[in-house]
Amino acid sequence: QSALQDALEAQLQALNAIELARSELLAVIGRRQGEPIEVQAVPRQMAQVPDLLASLRLAVTQRPELKEQQTVIRIDEQAVKAARSGYYPTLNMNAAADYNSSAGAQVPHSDWQIAFALNLNVWDWGKTKGKVIVAGGDLNAARNHLERQMRDIELDVRRSVLNITEARKRIDVAQAEVDSSAEALKI
Repeated sequence: QSALQDALEAQLQALNAIELARSELLAVIGRRQGEPIEVQAVPRQMAQVPDLLASLRLAVTQRPELKEQQTVIRIDEQAVKAARSGYYPTLNMNAAADYNSSAGAQVPHSDWQIAFALNLNVWDWGKTKGKVIVAGGDLNAARNHLERQMRDIELDVRRSVLNITEARKRIDVAQAEVDSSAEALKI
């Protein structure tokens, strides 16, 4: 009778958990509480242990934070190039045209001017070197952050695969216990 009462209590807790889950589902999908909803049981299947390398490849290609960090790295690479541009000379071009059409003794004429200027600012090379160093530091920090993210993802995937393996073993042990209990009941 005690075992029966324990089983009835566990059944009551399970039914309560089902109703709570149904209420949470209704809230998530935006329906009113108490509205009828049909929930179909999914047949139980044993989860297969996924291949670790395939799972790692999939995780690396699908994780949005990795894509974001790779974009940050590309931006930082361009920032390094932009900072280095301070070492290079700049070329300026100016063009001007003038047309004089005065009436009188002078003949109308046109004047054209084109000027090129090559600037090399050697006085700011120290400032440019500082910008290059800062941009390079940002780039290295972004690369290190990506590497840490990759290691964390690898750890997550390994942990998940090990959890699946452990769960399968626990199911096998529980099945063996059920078989042993059934045999003991027969005896």
